[in-house]
Amino acid sequence: MAELTRQDVIKLIATAGNQLTLRGVDLTNLNLSHLSFYEADLDYVNFSGSDLTNVNMEKAKLKYADFTNANLYDAILSNADIRNAVLSGADLSNADLIGANLSGADLTDSKLINTHFSWAKFINADLTNADLTGANLSNSDLTNADLTGADFTDAVTTDIKR
Repeated sequence: MAELTRQDVIKLIATAGNQLTLRGVDLTNLNLSHLSFYEADLDYVNFSGSDLTNVNMEKAKLKYADFTNANLYDAILSNADIRNAVLSGADLSNADLIGANLSGADLTDSKLINTHFSWAKFINADLTNADLTGANLSNSDLTNADLTGADFTDAVTTDIKR
């Protein structure tokens, strides 16, 4: 059960602005859609099952965060630090992750349709059975990433590093 409500989170964002820190907070199954967590420190936060549609997490710190089965459709996570996060079963379709660092992240069974990953880092990430249909991975680093069963239909893979 989540520690905070949507209204609590909105109040914290209004008070803290770009200095928001919610390290390790449980935000499971909350509707946090359309909120801005720009440059927020959200390391170790549990977002499992949450609705994060259209959120702005640009430049956010999300190391070891748990997004299992979360909906991040159309989210902005450009230049976010998402190292070692769990995104298993998450929907990041149409999301912007340009320049994001997903090294060591678990993206097994995730839905990444038409997601923009240009210049992203996936070093040692697990993309087993991920659906990357139409995703843009140009200039991304997939060194030692597990791509077993991943679907790259119509994906842009120009100048990726393996």
